[in-house]
Parts: sequence; structure tokens; C-alpha cells
Amino acid sequence: MREGYRCQRSPYCLSDPTPQGGLLCRSRRELWARKPQRFDFNSFYSEVGRVAKAGSALVAWAYELAMVSPQIDRVLDEFYNGSIHSYWPDERRHIESGYTTIPFPFRPIAVPSFVMTQSWTVDQMLSYLRTWSAVKRFFRTRGEDPVDAIEQPLRKTWGAETRKVVWPLKFLAGRIEG
Repeated sequence: MREGYRCQRSPYCLSDPTPQGGLLCRSRRELWARKPQRFDFNSFYSEVGRVAKAGSALVAWAYELAMVSPQIDRVLDEFYNGSIHSYWPDERRHIESGYTTIPFPFRPIAVPSFVMTQSWTVDQMLSYLRTWSAVKRFFRTRGEDPVDAIEQPLRKTWGAETRKVVWPLKFLAGRIEG
């Protein structure tokens, strides 16, 4: 019999997650957390204790900055660390550190390295950049799209071809004790 999963109704499980919200889902033996860097950790871990069975695993994940090629990566790195960097939420530091700065009261579980990959055109990358919360915050604050400033350099460096885009994944995983 295939095991299903469900989301618990709690401050940390939203049926329609918002950029400021998060998600806590569970199956019989696992919990998944989305955007835990935005949680109040003490309240979140209390909620994990409420919904988790002893021996369950809690797993949270995030992806790092995309990698394409050394030349394209330089354009993306300069954009990320330059004009928009101060527009990221403060909690972004937890992702940048690979979740090592999040207090975690559970027995750690080692997770092997994983990556997420896609084959994209430059237009897909530009559209993706425009989904970033820092880009949206920059636009709301200054009334201009910061992606416009790198569009031509990115197009020139990228070319017309479809390219492999790789995002290294970072995990925070632990076993809930009884």
C-alpha cells in the first residue's frame, strides 16, 4: 500500500503558502519543511514535536545560486551580490550558509549531495530571475526592474542555445527522538 502525505494545519502549514509563509507536511514517518529559514524556530520546533511521531525524520531543503558556465556564473554572481543583495530578506543568510546557521535540536541525518538541473534558454533564466523576492522588493522600492540592467550582458554571454542550469541543493535533516 502506498503511503500518502498530508499537510498539518498549523501556523507552519499553509494551504496557500505566501512568500512570508512556510510549509510543514508529514507522512507517517517523515516531515518536510519549506522555507524554514522564515520560521520562528522555537515555535516551529514545538509544532514539529506536536505532529511528529518518535523516530520521524524532518527534512528541509533549499537550492543555491544557479550555475551554468564560468562566464555566465560571473554575470549571475555580480547581479546576486551587487545591486539586489541588500534587498534579500535577512533570513536569506541561512540559505547562503547551507542551513548551518539554523539551530536544529534533532539528531542530524547525513544527506548526500544532490543537484537540480534544467535545460533553459536565456529567456527562461531572465524570467526565473524576475521571480526572486529580492528582485520584486527592488522593483517595489525603486520602481524599476533590476534584471533589465543585466539582460544584455547575460544574452551576449549566454548566446542563443539552450544550456544546462544546475542548482546545488542544501539539506537540513534530523531524526525526532521519542
